[in-house]
Amino acid sequence: MNLSRISLVFLVALAGCGHATPPLDGPKGENRYHRIERGETLWSIGQLYGVSHPEIAAANGISDPTQIRAGDVLYIPRPGEARARARAPRRAAGVPPRSAPGTPSKRPPEPRPSPTRPPPAIEARAPRPPAKAWNGKFRWPLDNPRVTSGYGSRDGAMHHGLDIAAAEGTPIKASASGKVIYSGNGLRGYGNLIIVDHGDDYRTIYAHNRSNRVSVGQQVRQGEVIGYVGRTGRATAPHCHFEIRRKTTPLNPTLFLP
Repeated sequence: MNLSRISLVFLVALAGCGHATPPLDGPKGENRYHRIERGETLWSIGQLYGVSHPEIAAANGISDPTQIRAGDVLYIPRPGEARARARAPRRAAGVPPRSAPGTPSKRPPEPRPSPTRPPPAIEARAPRPPAKAWNGKFRWPLDNPRVTSGYGSRDGAMHHGLDIAAAEGTPIKASASGKVIYSGNGLRGYGNLIIVDHGDDYRTIYAHNRSNRVSVGQQVRQGEVIGYVGRTGRATAPHCHFEIRRKTTPLNPTLFLP
């Protein structure tokens, strides 16, 4: 699966966990303009259109992405447009233009071939065995889980996952085998966040991590350590905020966990 084709669009509505709730799909396509809504970031807007936030910043002359305001209108470039412009060749000052058609030009002498040397020996490394395909079953992301806040309404808002308390630094394990499609801290409120795609439109979310141990594109096996419990983002105590989603729809994790 091409990661550049996977949308990671997040709604701005605050969930009961104290942060925005991420639906994981969104539109992509041609050039367009986007009016910034309250709570949106360049990162979330970029994921909506399948364009990286540095490309949007470059296309709009934005040097500080934190200074965008609700109501501003952004130009959304096509994916890769900013990079293509940056790679376009430019003629340096003082370099004469190419000869007109029909005008002979002198070719520089071809360099003499230099003696070739064998490349240095490279130590062979055993390839990492591929992750097993997802079997449709999930496991708890923490051993001996202690749920302090469940799925459902909480303080008048919807809490779309489970808050699982644990000591800071406790290993977080992949709930199922799959591919990491996000690992970072670009979504406000979630702190260090990991999203794993398991196929069949199922994805799991692990938030507030002290640190992430995996990177985008990495294949992980069920039960493999992917991060460590923390309290980054909007968290008052160390815990793992865990969600299971099908496309954009949050599901009650307890219906899938043993």
